[in-house]
Amino acid sequence: MDLEPLASVRLPKLGVHGNHDDGDEFTGLGIESVHLRRIEVCGLCFGGFSGSHEYRNATGERLTWSQKQASKKLRRFGHVDVMLAHSPPLGVNDDADDPAHVGLTGLRDYIEREQPAMLLHGHTYPPLPVERFGATAVRHVRGHRFVTLPDPG
Repeated sequence: MDLEPLASVRLPKLGVHGNHDDGDEFTGLGIESVHLRRIEVCGLCFGGFSGSHEYRNATGERLTWSQKQASKKLRRFGHVDVMLAHSPPLGVNDDADDPAHVGLTGLRDYIEREQPAMLLHGHTYPPLPVERFGATAVRHVRGHRFVTLPDPG
């Protein structure tokens, strides 16, 4: 995906990397990675998790995790209002029959525990995306998507 047009956007720009990214995709564009970080913007706390489930011998792919690794990384991650994730949680907009598009158990556990107001994710191709998981609004994003963020109230 070409992120170059975002260079001229004068708004806060937050992102997470995908499993095929090299890690320099945000350089020079003013995009801040929120991978395992919490950042407040306009009264909302944003956080994120990059990468996907390790689905093959991923030599050279730096942002793939075993289910155990992802769970461990998210176990102590604090509450956010909006979670940005490349992959979906296990069982939510994933494809259990496709090893490349299985969701993350640790992300599911995180969403169940912390109940962020919103989760934005990509990576998969759900025919009918789930829009809610418990108390969390879920938005599948492919390419780009406009969303109404939760009220910081």
